Amino acid sequence: MTRLRFTLKDDSVVNEKQLKSNTKILTALRSGGKYQVVIGNHVGDVYVEINECLGLAQTKETIKKEKLVNKIIATIAGIILPALGAMSAAGLVKGITALMNALGYLEKGSGTFVLLNAIGDAFFYFMPVIIGYTAAKYYKMTEVLGILIGLIIVFPNLLGQLNSGDVVFTLLDNTAFAVEAYSDFFGIPILFPPFSYTYTLIPVIFAVWLASHVEKYCKKVIPDIIGFAYIPFVVVLCSSLATFLVIGPITVVLQNIIEYIVLALLNFNKVIAAIVISTSYQPLVVLGLHWPVLAIDWINLAAKGYGVILPYVWTAAWAQTAAVIAVMLKTKSKKQKQVCVPAIISGLMCIIEPAFYGVTLVKKSRFIICMLGATTGSIVMALFNAVTYPGPNGIIGFLRYINPETGDFKFVWAMMIATIVAMVITFIGIYFTFEEADIYKDDLEEGLYEKRLMTSSSKGEITTFSNSLE
Repeated sequence: MTRLRFTLKDDSVVNEKQLKSNTKILTALRSGGKYQVVIGNHVGDVYVEINECLGLAQTKETIKKEKLVNKIIATIAGIILPALGAMSAAGLVKGITALMNALGYLEKGSGTFVLLNAIGDAFFYFMPVIIGYTAAKYYKMTEVLGILIGLIIVFPNLLGQLNSGDVVFTLLDNTAFAVEAYSDFFGIPILFPPFSYTYTLIPVIFAVWLASHVEKYCKKVIPDIIGFAYIPFVVVLCSSLATFLVIGPITVVLQNIIEYIVLALLNFNKVIAAIVISTSYQPLVVLGLHWPVLAIDWINLAAKGYGVILPYVWTAAWAQTAAVIAVMLKTKSKKQKQVCVPAIISGLMCIIEPAFYGVTLVKKSRFIICMLGATTGSIVMALFNAVTYPGPNGIIGFLRYINPETGDFKFVWAMMIATIVAMVITFIGIYFTFEEADIYKDDLEEGLYEKRLMTSSSKGEITTFSNSLE
């Protein structure tokens, strides 16, 4: 959303001082096996231009030696990020529909409701198709085959036809992770998930990953004269059967295990779960390592229609925004005030990097107070047993806390109370302990900082003077 990640052959050639002095760069740091350059909301434009300079036609990095966690993060970003805009649009439609229904302006079952519900729900229902395309692009295979694999996974009536009758086999029987099979493929049990593969994310990613390797192999061994038809035939047949017979059951079991662990923590003590999740989230965002946390709830949103982790990270953006407001009111530095304004605007849209690098990280006590405020707000969420539904982020994010099935506003009130608590605690803590950050003190040498401020202010861009990560 805001940063470029580079995998470098030689870190020593990085001119970090020049990067950080660039008016269009928030900060630069090494983290997660990557060299990260934090740019802001216009990172996409910079990405395109850098690709042109480097002659890169594809988005996937070629990395031979990389840690597993870094590969997972890169994969999540490369596959899911291209679809996030459409996901946000669909979530916004679902949120507005739920709000209109809750307020009595829209009756369930009416033509208007049915149509709006279809517009909002289509992305999530056919997620395997969309992710099939983005995954195919990421893995450098024929995109239309990725789409076709996604379509096969969500083919109508598979659930009713494959999960009916008597149970013929049970994987991990007598455990919390059991998966039952009602049909077989030439004697091999078909462990079809009880909710089908609609709304799912992980199975199609693995299916397309396998298909990409099958396609590369087929192109080597199948002559071009017959490859036009037979390569797609082999790719789709092999990857689809592997999905239903192997990949699907494995990912369903893994998903059940992850869900079991998260729910076990939540069932053991939701307050403890909130504290663990909330306190770790903001440091992970600073390091750019927060994607796996969010990915768990994306799976829940797609499969079950609600998320159990996102409520506990919701308050982070509002704590950071409150911190920036407090600093803007207290500081006497024009430089600091100019940094605060765009950071507040970004914070209202739940984009918190500008607040991190320009305001709170320059004084580590501010960052700690933000963590305390956000965690306290998350505890409120835990006490209300809050969950979140598909919907928008930012200042209209209350829409995602309306139950789309019942129109219940209970979690909206929880969200509002939690947001107020997080912001008040953070604001008071920073306002009454405020100290001017060294790099913003008026008696500092003007030089480079003044030049950067004038440049960024005239262009309306976000800038930062934080060197706390060095």
